[in-house]
Amino acid sequence: MRIAVDARPLAAPLTGIGRYTRALLDAMVASGHQWFLYSDRPLQVSLPENPRLWVRHGDAVGGTPGSLRWAQWQYARWAVQDVVDLFWSPRHHLPLRLNKRIASVVTIHDLVWRQFPETMRPKNLWLERALMGPSIRMADRVICVSRFTASEVSRYYPNAVGRCQVIHEAADEDIAVSRPAMDLPPEYLLFVGTLEPRKNLPRLLRAYARLRDDAAIPPLVIVGGGGWGGEDLPA
Repeated sequence: MRIAVDARPLAAPLTGIGRYTRALLDAMVASGHQWFLYSDRPLQVSLPENPRLWVRHGDAVGGTPGSLRWAQWQYARWAVQDVVDLFWSPRHHLPLRLNKRIASVVTIHDLVWRQFPETMRPKNLWLERALMGPSIRMADRVICVSRFTASEVSRYYPNAVGRCQVIHEAADEDIAVSRPAMDLPPEYLLFVGTLEPRKNLPRLLRAYARLRDDAAIPPLVIVGGGGWGGEDLPA
């Protein structure tokens, strides 16, 4: 099978969706088939040489109209040129002009834009509003990373119910067996994620503050790169 992938999550410093994409590709490329990675700009990760793997990229600047053009128009053109059988997007949006003979799969991580739009940057909110609904409607299969996400997709897009499949995420094996760089106690509460408004960290800290006098509650460890929104966690 010839499979095309929206590889834009690998064209920027890796966050959650980038790590998800990279880990799955490492496993799936090794399993066989032919893989075509599409991006609007060069990838920022090194990929192992593999005769079954090809990378196509443009020269757009991430987050610009040019980036959207590459994803919506050029991806559809490349998919025809590469005679792909399947297109997978790990990041909510499909190229809506994709040839109808090409099967499509989209991964939905969350529907934050429907419930908490105020926690998103205006540009990202606009893209989700414009592209997620049509992508879900056209996809042959919709991967949901949790039962909650599947319930949200079913709530807002009831026609997608029969096409949804819950596939849980898991820790990379190397990460799962690694030892923390900090000197931590045997038990602790761990948050991992980009530090930005939609992660709701102020509420996590307020909740933890109500329990801090309980000796049975382990310490809280927060791990994540700086995002947007001015989250002042030390304060």
